Amino acid sequence: MQTRAHVLVTALRLQQRLRPAILDQGLIPALRWLVDDAGRRSGMTVDFQCNTDTVNVDAPVAVAVYRTLQESMTNIMKHARTTKVEVSLVVAPHKLSLEIADNGRGIRPADREKPTSFGLRGMAERATRLGGWLEVSSLAQDQGQASGTVVFLSLPLQARLPVDALPAARHPAADARRNHGLTARP
Repeated sequence: MQTRAHVLVTALRLQQRLRPAILDQGLIPALRWLVDDAGRRSGMTVDFQCNTDTVNVDAPVAVAVYRTLQESMTNIMKHARTTKVEVSLVVAPHKLSLEIADNGRGIRPADREKPTSFGLRGMAERATRLGGWLEVSSLAQDQGQASGTVVFLSLPLQARLPVDALPAARHPAADARRNHGLTARP
């Protein structure tokens, strides 16, 4: 169990180091920038909608949302053969949802399960680690052909990580528990 905790701490530190600087401007401006950039680079129409102007989320949640959109846009540009992408962020009192939908060729179930689908797998693992979930599916079939893909991410606004798995310097509660002998040992 100590090895697992060490791996989690190392992964979180790497994730913090890999935090995109654009997130310093806020999650919503960062997502708008990413959408605008993808539209400029690809020539696709990319629309972004959000039900609020600002949102306060934990840093790991902001990174997960940003990276999910970034990976989704990369996949769309590489594989989807699409002309339009719609991105929607809905913020509720304790959670947020990100939906990315395109009108491309869709994704086959076999493609989602390929061992080389590291991007899809990484998005799902990141969501699960934060107490959320990710779903990737094709839209309704049109004459036997899928007509697009939807990526749906749902996350709590505050990361649901075990306190002991986070670096103590950033989480005083974990440090206090260790100092008082309250940390569970395997």
